[in-house]
Amino acid sequence: MFCPPSQRPLADEARSSSSSSSSSSSSSSSSSSSSRKATGGGSARHNSKSSTSSESNSSGGSRSSEYTQDVGELTDLTDPASWYPAARSIQRTIIAHLGPTNSGKTHAALSALKAAESGSYYGPLRLLACEVADRLSAEGLRCSLVTGQEIKAVAGATHMSCTVEMADLNRRMDVAVLDEVQMLGDYGRGWAWTRALLGVPALSLHVCGDPAALPLLRSLVEQCGDILEVHTYQRLSPLVVMENAVLHVEDLQPGDCLVVFSRRLIHVMKQQLLRLSDHRVCVVYGALPPQARRQQAVMFNGGEKGSEADESAPQHVLVATDAVGMGLNLNIRRIVFSTMQKFDGSSMRPLTPSEVRQIAGRAGRYSSSHPTGYVTTMHRADLEDLKIALAAPSQDITQAFLMPRPEDLSAFASAHPDYNYASILKAFAKAAQLSTLYAYGDFTNAHKLAVLLRSSGATLPPEEFFTFCVSPANADDPAVSSALLRFVSSYSRRGTVPAATLQHATLRAALTEADLKKLEEVYRTQDLYVWLAYRLPRHSFPGLAEVMRSRERCSELIEQGLEDLSNSESEFSPEDHFADRDQMEDAAEVLAQEYQETRSYALLCEQLQPGGCTIHHSKRQPNPEDLPDRMTHTLERYHTEFDTDPPGKIWPCDATADPSAAAQADSSASLPSDIDRKRPFPGPDERHSTKAPRGGS
Repeated sequence: MFCPPSQRPLADEARSSSSSSSSSSSSSSSSSSSSRKATGGGSARHNSKSSTSSESNSSGGSRSSEYTQDVGELTDLTDPASWYPAARSIQRTIIAHLGPTNSGKTHAALSALKAAESGSYYGPLRLLACEVADRLSAEGLRCSLVTGQEIKAVAGATHMSCTVEMADLNRRMDVAVLDEVQMLGDYGRGWAWTRALLGVPALSLHVCGDPAALPLLRSLVEQCGDILEVHTYQRLSPLVVMENAVLHVEDLQPGDCLVVFSRRLIHVMKQQLLRLSDHRVCVVYGALPPQARRQQAVMFNGGEKGSEADESAPQHVLVATDAVGMGLNLNIRRIVFSTMQKFDGSSMRPLTPSEVRQIAGRAGRYSSSHPTGYVTTMHRADLEDLKIALAAPSQDITQAFLMPRPEDLSAFASAHPDYNYASILKAFAKAAQLSTLYAYGDFTNAHKLAVLLRSSGATLPPEEFFTFCVSPANADDPAVSSALLRFVSSYSRRGTVPAATLQHATLRAALTEADLKKLEEVYRTQDLYVWLAYRLPRHSFPGLAEVMRSRERCSELIEQGLEDLSNSESEFSPEDHFADRDQMEDAAEVLAQEYQETRSYALLCEQLQPGGCTIHHSKRQPNPEDLPDRMTHTLERYHTEFDTDPPGKIWPCDATADPSAAAQADSSASLPSDIDRKRPFPGPDERHSTKAPRGGS
């Protein structure tokens, strides 16, 4: 991702508590409608240098050499520290607080922030930014909140709490806190941590995170000419790996957190718990709005809806994705891993030691009702992998991820007027020059969006177009990407994006899991609208206030839906009532994952219990031999309705193979021998379908 052009003015707005500063700030990243007219796919404006250098070759070889040199300068990212003159003009002290989860490192950094006359907190999630803003305000400090989709400006604010992408690189301050500094090495978002570390103009910059970041920190601080202080921390409460696995969901206890790795399985497991136990169940996953996640955390910790947590009250059971690893204040007694593998977007892979430590470390909390944390798995065979991961030394982070600034891309586009914007992104990445301390970050989603938006025929200047490309719109999310396409078309043609462009039906309560998913989609598109309104000319988004009110209502309906469905005895059936292609794909994915893990469990546990041990590990669940039929039914339904294979899915095993045969395989294998994680979606012949295979074998 690339840093959107108008993030700095957003912070200005929060400091001044004035709406006028935001609209004036947008002028740097946008232009009048007349300046939009000239861009079919390339740049709308050309500076004098690029105009000169792009003259015809008839002017001689020296002109071509000059052009090549100019382009080389545009893609030179070898010294990013020089991009931030405000930070380079002062002598900064970087104070590193390094240690595991629940070691008190962030508390120490926040104590310094509270004591400062001015300062900012930069965190990885909106939830964390909100929590810190509330904490600082409770201490009597004037603190503004600035995230990508929310601004709460406080008059006369001396402090700010922000998501890291919103870091203010122009406001000098006494103290700043950069949380989860190991994210420097994250392929997707690492550029934002690199930008903040190099560019925040604070006299004292406190960075908190994993000790694995220390070697890279030393090098980056030296490059900036700053001073580095290092403080190391040990975990304040013990973390115990249990000797036994939790084999059945009904054996989970209040205070437990069951970790799964897909939204769909969250709801499957929740319904299993509701049917098989008397526990109340809370859920946390990435697609939930921040307020809904926060409310679920309060309820898990012993509070009721709309109240604060009460650690003396009875706890719920929590079912969560790895989103539980950061950003929530949870009183977890025991972490239970449902599996030690996750799907990373292309294939199933083992969890890394750092991922395991981040999640497992959430169990147990100093000065809480659970001072000792416990961690285990739902597969006996996974216990050894868990122990190995927790004992493994941290692998040093050797490179910080970096992305070009908007002005770099705009200049490059001006120098290549014949390139469309999607080609600009790829060409810049290919030509980029970096030192050994840096690596080029992930621009895959931005490129996909550029290709998508090219079909809209939008005519925008480079910085505006790239702002749409780096928006929080997942190109693989049909609801959000189609909304983005409508937004950019309306913005390009009319200069405004009315609220009606969202095309939402009347919001209503969630009566089913499908209703809940639809509300989550609506919330994501509303979030996108707000994000764009904060970065492009404010008058171009006249429906901002209306959309923000609707977004708040949508969040409330999601919260209510979670509560209502948690009290419902209805069974979640992924094979029934497919509303659209995306829902069908989700159902097929769930069944495939169930099937694979069932077979793995059968092999590793040597024999299946009579009556069935499925992914849910429940003595009362269907026999796993039924799963191939369920998968075949789902996949044939997909073919019947859509006449194609689900796009982009990786299916690890035959839908028609006998799962009990797995128990006869070599017991030293970690997975059944016929599982090939790189093979394509099973062909129609493998599903006993009468349809002819598409595109060959």
